[in-house]
Amino acid sequence: MIDRSFRAEHLVDPDGGDDDLPPAIPAATLVIFREAADGGPPELLMVERAKAMAFAAGAMVFPGGRVDPGDHLLAEVIGAGDDGAARIAAIRETIEEAGIPIGLSPPPAPDALARMRAALHAGTSFGEVLADAGVRLDLDQLVPFARWRPAHRNMRIFDTLFFLAGLPADAPCASVDATENVRLVWASARSVLDDADAGRLAVIFPTR
Repeated sequence: MIDRSFRAEHLVDPDGGDDDLPPAIPAATLVIFREAADGGPPELLMVERAKAMAFAAGAMVFPGGRVDPGDHLLAEVIGAGDDGAARIAAIRETIEEAGIPIGLSPPPAPDALARMRAALHAGTSFGEVLADAGVRLDLDQLVPFARWRPAHRNMRIFDTLFFLAGLPADAPCASVDATENVRLVWASARSVLDDADAGRLAVIFPTR
């Protein structure tokens, strides 16, 4: 489904080399593909952020969020590479936001996944959650795609790594967390862009 040899360095938005820019918040996003039932273009999982959110309120985005200190610590413990913390954050956020376990081995059973998701929402560290569930990280399931680091002086700047992954054949149905996001959809890229152009949904620039 995904050409793992592809790298989109040409899609990276550079920081412009301006040392006066404020520090950026590290973040990670996971673009999940699944085959369309009608044989059409692949569908992407997108979530609608709650209108109360400080960033991208009401917009359709891919699952993701900040890279937390715990993600860096876990990456160091397992000896992950330079982008290991971002990969871990993308996996963790996708479980929290959509209930989809990508990058885990073995894949947790539905009841175990529900417990993992509840524990993450309760503030338990991802390392503890993984250990309690008896699963390990398989970071190679994520394919690096692009980086977005805008060169402006807004108060909130994210330096985001985008990863790609295919939906596992036995993956559970995605479900909203009803806190950060209020709706999720599977749709082709073309249909999302058409709906955005028609004003039926909001899409922020890096997502587009």
